[in-house]
Amino acid sequence: MGWFSSEEKSKPAEQISRTYRLPLEGVSSPITGGGACISPNGRMIAYVQDGELWILDFDTGQSHQIADASQVEQQPFWSPDSRSVGYFTDMGRTIKKVLLESGQSSTICNISRMGFAGAAVWAADGEIVFDLWGGDWTKGLGLLSVSQDGGDPRPFEQFHRNKEEGYQAPGFFPGDKAFLYVTVHADGASELMLTSKGASRILLKCATERISYPVYCPSGYLLFQKGLAHDYGIWAAPFSLARLETTGDAFLVAENGAWPSVSSDGTVTYVSEPLGRQQLVRLDRKGQVLARIGPSLPGTQIGGVALSADQKRVAIDAFEKGYEDIWLVDTSRGTKTRLTFSPSRDAEAAWSPDGLRIAFTSERDGLSDIFTQPLDPHAKAAPLVQGRGDKFNSNWSKDGRYLAYERLDGKTDRDIWYLRMPHGDKQAAGAPAGDPVLFLQTPFDEATPQISPDSRYLAYMSDISGHWEVYVRPFPTGDGEWQVSVKGGGYPRWSSRGDELFYVEGSALMCAKVATRQDFRVESTRKLFDWKHLGLYLLRRYDVSADGRSIIAVEETADGKRMLNVSEHWNDGHASN
Repeated sequence: MGWFSSEEKSKPAEQISRTYRLPLEGVSSPITGGGACISPNGRMIAYVQDGELWILDFDTGQSHQIADASQVEQQPFWSPDSRSVGYFTDMGRTIKKVLLESGQSSTICNISRMGFAGAAVWAADGEIVFDLWGGDWTKGLGLLSVSQDGGDPRPFEQFHRNKEEGYQAPGFFPGDKAFLYVTVHADGASELMLTSKGASRILLKCATERISYPVYCPSGYLLFQKGLAHDYGIWAAPFSLARLETTGDAFLVAENGAWPSVSSDGTVTYVSEPLGRQQLVRLDRKGQVLARIGPSLPGTQIGGVALSADQKRVAIDAFEKGYEDIWLVDTSRGTKTRLTFSPSRDAEAAWSPDGLRIAFTSERDGLSDIFTQPLDPHAKAAPLVQGRGDKFNSNWSKDGRYLAYERLDGKTDRDIWYLRMPHGDKQAAGAPAGDPVLFLQTPFDEATPQISPDSRYLAYMSDISGHWEVYVRPFPTGDGEWQVSVKGGGYPRWSSRGDELFYVEGSALMCAKVATRQDFRVESTRKLFDWKHLGLYLLRRYDVSADGRSIIAVEETADGKRMLNVSEHWNDGHASN
């Protein structure tokens, strides 16, 4: 990584404004990767690259990796004294800090029973305020705080979960004299809010896009990121710190910019993300592309991937102007049809065995519940399981008799439940499903359930060992357990005959040869190929054809490199103070 100056301008105050651009290697984005944050003293930058935490020291011009930090995501955050860096790991379920002097990390808190953390700020009094997310990463559940020394998180002031709106992206002004946050509404609108002396007011409104990562720049601006998926950028609004109000209209600073941060001397950093594209592809068992399916989609858009039983359609989670919905892609013609139109998140599609309807996760009623809908965009989605706890990742058994799913519990994290489904004509007539039945509950996470084709076994991923592994249990009794993966694994998927169990190990797609006719047995495992992001944030982003010879996955490409931008004395003297 090398420094070079890309811009230099004379300033009336005899200060030179310089912008440096540093190329960052690796595949990442504002959704799947991590950003950068400058230290309060302006001497270092913490940044995330391919799940690793790095520190760039301006004094030496060198970067070094924090060896004790792995699986790092989102944007790091600094302690006020610039001696420690806070960061998120384990898909945002654990908040940690590293003391730079020693390079040793320690856990601040684990929030897996609550959801995921997305952004955090370290206040001068030692409190760390962070936002909480559920399955819908477009809407925060609330703001929590925890001591820098660790402990149990607690609601931060009045910003607890609200059905009608979500709170996210916390930030403090210098001296903690006021507090910034973002309110997101069910229709996708967002507002940049300010709280001072117990009173809140709106600073900026955005009718259709999400505002995130607001920060104050000492030169008299509020910087923030606006937009989702491929349509995002860094914006600035003139701001008076004395009056705590904006003094002009917001304007675009950096197209395709993300993760803004500012030091106390006004140095600004952000990451420029190249225009990324995603496309469904059909791969052979060696990872070679056999065919590309449908159009190339700009930005990080595709979430879960589910292939229909007749192999004619793929259901995906995709974004259209910031809204996540279920889309159906024709595997032969490549045409894309939108199935759901709710302003809330609709995702994690699971096909019914007859291919006539889809079960999916939706937050349209506040919680993440399971809904079903016929393959008609004009048909009304019907709730299948509602009530206590967020519910995700449903999976229909091949005979149509069961639907398994995971449910988030405040005491036991993610557990696996199932429904007994109406069969045959009763299902077609819309008969109700049976009551939810608990399949597996432990103090740890159990996620992404997959029922075997003969409905005798259920595969899932669990972190009971301290990291994710794939396990199998008899279904529906749950008595007994077999571990399938041994070096970390997740996102299992049965072959149509039940003689193979696919799963993800890091970036590798693995295949376990299994016997199921009597007792379950793993006969052998082997690596098929490497591919980026086959599983992401507990979403399986691949599926296997009925004959087991090909795999549907998401191909990710980028036009250019990620760049870390550092702007000294950004717009000094141009704002109204």
